[in-house]
Amino acid sequence: HLLDLLAQVKGTFMLTMFPHEQIASYAEKHNWIIHRIERFISASKTSRRKQEEWMVCNYEAPNKEQLLF
Repeated sequence: HLLDLLAQVKGTFMLTMFPHEQIASYAEKHNWIIHRIERFISASKTSRRKQEEWMVCNYEAPNKEQLLF
């Protein structure tokens, strides 16, 4: 239901999510922008894996760094 609410928002929003087909579908339908961020995650110092996270916005950010800070 969150995606339906966001589709009606009159202001701006940013949503962080892990990749999901339904998010991609809503983004395409409503002209939202998906910024794909890859980062390493680990529970220990010896084992690390890459994880993709999406930052979904209904506005164009001047540059990707401003999304993160």
